[in-house]
Amino acid sequence: MSTKNFPKEYKYSLGRDMERDVLVLMRCIYRANRAQEKTTFLNEFLDNFEILKLEIRVCVDLKLVSIKRQSVLADLMNSIGKQVVGWKNSTTSNARIV
Repeated sequence: MSTKNFPKEYKYSLGRDMERDVLVLMRCIYRANRAQEKTTFLNEFLDNFEILKLEIRVCVDLKLVSIKRQSVLADLMNSIGKQVVGWKNSTTSNARIV
């Protein structure tokens, strides 16, 4: 999602926060990929992911993002969330096996 079409009053506040939050999410995935103990980073990802979902809902409420666009984003985010939860669960179950 691009914030370039946000009105100026939101572009440099909510828009920048969302861009920063996406970078935080990418860092969490990078760190989880490199770490032996992935659960900490995956939990951090999931926590920050919920914040990004809330920010998107705020964008819809402010009419910065259309309902149709939110629907597309919700589907994508649901898929990403499931993948991360699955990764976390497999990491947790593998730790119990070892």
